[in-house]
Amino acid sequence: MLARYGIRVNALAPGYIETDLNREFFVTEPGQKMIRRIPQRRLGQPDDLCGPLLLLASELSGYMTGSTLVVGGGHLQSSL
Repeated sequence: MLARYGIRVNALAPGYIETDLNREFFVTEPGQKMIRRIPQRRLGQPDDLCGPLLLLASELSGYMTGSTLVVGGGHLQSSL
């Protein structure tokens, strides 16, 4: 374990985030169908990751290690 050396290892697991690379797909019918299966019924935006990233980068998460923060609008709980 690296924690004894003050090294924390955490992960951010984003769901579907709208980007220039996927924007065209998500306006198609198959893309819209995927969005409808996300419980929040929307794609994530890059800014949706700011809060979780700030948490992991700050001392507010000083006692977190070995954790994964899922930021996905609930899609892991759906049957995508």
